[in-house]
Amino acid sequence: MAQDLRDQLANNDPKVRAQAIKGMALSGNQDYLKYLIEIAENDPDPQVQDYARKAAQHLYTSQTKPQPKPEQKPDPEPIRQSPPEPEPIKQSPPEPEPISQPPLESEKTESEIDAALANPMFEDEEEDLSPANVREAESKVQRAFSLHASGQTKKALPIYAQALELNPDLGKNSFSRSVASELTGKPFQEAMLILGDPDKLSEFIETNYGKAKKVRQKASSPSPAKKRPQADRSKAGLIQTWLSFFGMTEDLFLAEQEKANTEDTLLSVLVYTIATVVISMVTGFFQFQQITTLMGEELPQLGFSLGTIFFIILIGTVIMSPIMFYMSVGLQFLGARIFGGSGDFKSHAYLMALILVPTTVLGGLVSLLALIPVIGFIAGLAGFGLSIYTIILTVRLVKVAHNLPTGKAVAGIIIPPIVLSAIGGCILMTIGSSLINMISQIQ
Repeated sequence: MAQDLRDQLANNDPKVRAQAIKGMALSGNQDYLKYLIEIAENDPDPQVQDYARKAAQHLYTSQTKPQPKPEQKPDPEPIRQSPPEPEPIKQSPPEPEPISQPPLESEKTESEIDAALANPMFEDEEEDLSPANVREAESKVQRAFSLHASGQTKKALPIYAQALELNPDLGKNSFSRSVASELTGKPFQEAMLILGDPDKLSEFIETNYGKAKKVRQKASSPSPAKKRPQADRSKAGLIQTWLSFFGMTEDLFLAEQEKANTEDTLLSVLVYTIATVVISMVTGFFQFQQITTLMGEELPQLGFSLGTIFFIILIGTVIMSPIMFYMSVGLQFLGARIFGGSGDFKSHAYLMALILVPTTVLGGLVSLLALIPVIGFIAGLAGFGLSIYTIILTVRLVKVAHNLPTGKAVAGIIIPPIVLSAIGGCILMTIGSSLINMISQIQ
C-alpha cells in the first residue's frame, strides 16, 4: 500500500480515512480489497465501516465484470489456456464474507456505488450544533481535565462523556483528543469508543477504579491506635483550608470535595456559631452603649437591661445560626438540582461550611472597624467587597459540587431565594388583608 494511503488511514479524522478508502476503491487494485475488508471490520467509526463496506463492494464488482467473449478475440488459444479465469474468486473466499450483500452485478447498482464514492462521507451529514452546546461541552472538557489533574479521574470520565453527548465533534479538537486519551490511557479512537458508550464507560470505570478504590481504602484504614493522630491532622488541614480563604479556587474545592465528611462540617458550623455569638455580643455591647446614651433613663423604665439584651442575643444566635446555615445550604442545593446539578448534600454542606468560617470572622472584624468613625467608610467598602467575594466563592462551590456551568450555578443560587421571597410576600399580603377585613368587620 502506498505510504500516503497508510498515513491517511492512520489519521484521527474520519473524513481523511474516508478519502483514503475512496482512493483504494477507485484505484481498481484488487490487492486493496483485503485492507477495505479489514477497515470494514475494525474501524472505530461505524460510518467509516459502512463506507469501507461499500467501497469493498465497488472494488470487488469492478474486478468481477464479465470478460469479453472468446469469439471476439482473433486467437482462440488464450481461450483454451485460460479455463481457471474465475479462480481468483475461489482463491479468496474469505474476502467477500464481511460483505453481507451478494456481489453487485447490475450496472445500475454500480452506478449508485460510484455516486456514493464520488461524494465522500460526512460532507452532507454535518450536524448543526448550537453555540451553547459547544461552549458547555468545552467547559465540561476543561473541568474533566482539572479533575484528572487533581487525581479525580473517576469523576472526570462521566463529565467528558456528557461533553461528548453535547458535541459529538470533540474529536476534531486536538485538546479534546488529548484529554480523552489522558483519561482512559488509550489511543484517541479507542478512548472515544469507551467514552461514547455508557455501558463500556461503566465497565471501564468499574474495572479500573472500583476495585482500586476498595484496595486503597483497605490499605489506608488506620489501626485503632492511630485514629487520634489522624483526627489531629484532619483538624490541622481544616484550619489550613480556612486560612486559604483568598485562595479558594475551583481546584481547591475539587480537592476538598473528596474529603467531605459530616464531622468536619459540624465542627465548622460550631466554630461559625461561636464566632457569630462573640461578634454579636461585642457589637451589641457598643450598640447598647449608644442606645443608652440616646435614651438615658427611659430604657430601664421600659423593662430592658444590658443583661437581658445580652441573654436574648446569646440564645437567639446559638439557636438560629446553625438553623440558618442549613436552610441556606438546602435552598442552594434545591436550586442547583433544579438546574441539572448532580451533587450530594453532604459535599455541598461541607464546602459551604469551609467558606462560612473565614467569612464570619472577617465580617465580624469589618463590623467592629465600622464602629470607628474615622475608618467607618473604608470598613463599609471592605464589607461590600467581602460580600461580593463570598458570592463568587459560592458560585465556584456550586459549580464543583454539582457539575454545573457558571450560568446555571448563578441561577441556582439567585432564583430560589427570589421566588421564595415573592411567595412569602404574597402570603404576608394575603394574611394582612385578611386581618384588616376581620378588624373592619369587628368595628
